[in-house]
Amino acid sequence: LLKISSSEIYRRISLSHIQGGIKENDEIDKMLDKIYSAAILLEVINEKPVSEVEKMFNVDRGTIQSLQTNVSTFAGQVAKFCELCSFQVLAAAIIKFKRRLDSSVKNELLPLMSLPSCSQIVARILFNQGIESPEDIVNYKIDGIVKILMSVTSGQDPSSHSTSSSASSYSYSSYADSNLEKIDY
Repeated sequence: LLKISSSEIYRRISLSHIQGGIKENDEIDKMLDKIYSAAILLEVINEKPVSEVEKMFNVDRGTIQSLQTNVSTFAGQVAKFCELCSFQVLAAAIIKFKRRLDSSVKNELLPLMSLPSCSQIVARILFNQGIESPEDIVNYKIDGIVKILMSVTSGQDPSSHSTSSSASSYSYSSYADSNLEKIDY
């Protein structure tokens, strides 16, 4: 596609990053910057913590959030354009991507992220315990949901469901300590 060697690609990415962006209006450099940005966003929507993405790509948090916001805004504009052109299926796919980008989650968590004040961490905890949608929460007893959230925050296994997802590596106890007192029961 680019018709250049991989060593030349690495050299250009390094120079572009070291120099603080594109200094020349070279088409290959522009394309490499787009690929680099896409790689950053891929990690974000695959639920990698921003701190890890910062280290992995050697960019600051503000740059990642700015990229995320700009791409999300553009995706919304493209989706609207697709709807106006009667490309409903394409518009729906782009809107789903936009929702993933806005929430920084995988597709499986989107139904739970539609709940008011549901964070990525809480959605992942609930999903790992078999609660996959708002309808599942409605059918669950409040005591059961509290037990799941409290046992995960205390490090216990609340049920036989697997908790081996990347979200289980977060420090739930510190999250709970800072946020449980804010919850109205």
